[in-house]
Amino acid sequence: MIWRIGHQYHPDAVALANRHYSRVSRESPKFMPPGRAVVLIAEHNEALWTCSWPRASMVNRAFPGAWLNTHFRRESGEAASRMIRSAIAVTLSIFGDPHDDGLITLIDRGKVRPTKVRGRDVWGWTYMKAGFVPAGETKKRKLLIMRLSADAIRAIGRDFYVKITS
Repeated sequence: MIWRIGHQYHPDAVALANRHYSRVSRESPKFMPPGRAVVLIAEHNEALWTCSWPRASMVNRAFPGAWLNTHFRRESGEAASRMIRSAIAVTLSIFGDPHDDGLITLIDRGKVRPTKVRGRDVWGWTYMKAGFVPAGETKKRKLLIMRLSADAIRAIGRDFYVKITS
């Protein structure tokens, strides 16, 4: 297993989160939004995965029941798409069965570089390789919404369970 469980004040997690483009207040020792949260730190501090699960009644966005991947930062280590899939499996084991809205992440196309795919700029390519699909954009900031269905989350969990028990 490449991940260890942290928390929203864990110094290694805070250091990685501070280097993520979405971090707003680097002075704050807490970097997660309110609500249920999973914080995973790769074994050699080379990556961070965070996921929150706010109550649907407390959010005003598409897919209100979805888990929200708030940070993924990989500085080295395994392939990013593999790290994402393994982090999803751990998140599933912690949160339990996902809401029908699945899992979403938001990508600021103005702050990350696209990947060239067949000569075209593609944002979220690593997430697509992990199984996510584009699902629109936010109204206000026009962030790209990438979504993984609840069934895909369960399939990832089954795949990783089979690998670690085989």
